[in-house]
Amino acid sequence: MVALLGRRIGVAAAAAAFIALAAFGSASPSPKSFVKSTVSAHDVVIFSKSYCPYCRKAKAAFKELQLKKEPYVVELDHREDGSEIQDALSEIVGRRTVPQVFVHGKHLGGSDVYDDLTASHMRDFARRLKLTDQAGLLEGRKLLLLPRSRRPKMEKPNPVSKPTKAQQERASKAPPTNPSRRCETLHTAGRGKFSLAAITLDDYLPMRSTEVKNRTSTGDITSLRLITAVKTPYLPDGRFDLEAYDSLINMQIEGGAEGVIVGGTTGEGHLMSWDEHIMLIGHTVNCFGTRIKVIGNTGSNSTREAVHATEQGFAVGMHAALHINPYYGKTSIDGMISHFEAVLPMGPTIIYNVPSRTAQDIPPEVIMAISGYPNMAGVKECVGHERIKHYTDKGIAIWSGNDDECHDSRWKYGATGVISVASNLVPGLMHSLMYEGENATLNEKLLPLMKWLFCQPNPIALNTALAQLGVARPVLRLPYVPLPLEKRIEFVRIVEAIGRENFVGQKKARILDDDEIVLISRY
Repeated sequence: MVALLGRRIGVAAAAAAFIALAAFGSASPSPKSFVKSTVSAHDVVIFSKSYCPYCRKAKAAFKELQLKKEPYVVELDHREDGSEIQDALSEIVGRRTVPQVFVHGKHLGGSDVYDDLTASHMRDFARRLKLTDQAGLLEGRKLLLLPRSRRPKMEKPNPVSKPTKAQQERASKAPPTNPSRRCETLHTAGRGKFSLAAITLDDYLPMRSTEVKNRTSTGDITSLRLITAVKTPYLPDGRFDLEAYDSLINMQIEGGAEGVIVGGTTGEGHLMSWDEHIMLIGHTVNCFGTRIKVIGNTGSNSTREAVHATEQGFAVGMHAALHINPYYGKTSIDGMISHFEAVLPMGPTIIYNVPSRTAQDIPPEVIMAISGYPNMAGVKECVGHERIKHYTDKGIAIWSGNDDECHDSRWKYGATGVISVASNLVPGLMHSLMYEGENATLNEKLLPLMKWLFCQPNPIALNTALAQLGVARPVLRLPYVPLPLEKRIEFVRIVEAIGRENFVGQKKARILDDDEIVLISRY
């Protein structure tokens, strides 16, 4: 009896404990509520991970400020709900990465908080904002104009005495002043201080549209299997041959290509002015944007140029951007991350890794650092199968950048597809290679063409091939010249082996004479 009673008491106690725990769990805030309440309760909040080097830098930057109150740090790796809080951060600020910094309820940013500010700049910035005494006016590293009720008060200018009658007469007889000089005088006449909202380290606002008409999601880009790095044909004076270009795009669409890279390496974007570049992107969107995805190569080794070109590209309607890492003037790992973070907020983005051209690999740690951005569509990877598998195992979309490896990358290593040069010539066969399962026979058939296309730096062979097929005029912008005669003869044999019917255009492949080729040095 005593034992039975003891068991009943134990069961009752366990039940009571379970009910209490359930009640406590239901009362605990959701991750989203936790973020909002934490941000509102503290002057400075840093969502961090203790092992993250970028988080350490952000915390160190704020430590240098010697704030009146220490930042409140939430170490997500020390919490069981850390992953859920990151999901909540993604909903609130559009980023899942850490660190994420909030100042007086406003989102300041992530690792970009400190990437271009020295400690002395940070301290000076804090003094000007009176961050140690009152609400800072920070939002996204910029001081934005606040509602009038929240703007800092300006000091009233010293009263100016009324001019005498003699002074008025002299002023009326004086010659008219230069309008721009008069404007300058007006600006400097008062001694009042400018509003703090006019003090900024970076007053650049993104040129973005909120319209959603024809907007493409990142998911729309990651579903593409065959993307052609399309060639840009020229008129005899070196300007774009838009008729030949339009014909080539139509042949890509008919052959099954789902996207085109405009102004990439193959399209000779590096030989274009930015005006030409953006015009060609806009033309492609205007003529073909409802039938094929237009991905503009708006990358640059200058972050300023990359930002500006990407803004313009999305403004004229491109569906996604292709971005390379800064080349020649190479940067650090942190510099690469900051470069990509500057352009990722603008729209769907493919990162392009081609160390043979840039002389610098984009290592996996860079891709992992930016993989949480909603606009990160994936990577065009030219390093090889093992790198591709490394990313696909982590759920990152990858396009092979090597035609001769794309079959195995797709079917053996999990690549999404290919960004292809060969599809300029044989889009239908490349579509089959990406969609119809493993086909070693077709792959072997195409390998001689793929090898030939890269016998010299791309796009030299492609320029030669399209001219031999009669699809583009034999006009080349220097420094590109055609392949030598023996290689032109070899191409005709490759066409015969694969079958002329599989290539773009209707004319018979022929061997070009040297005197037919036009080389343009000024255009």
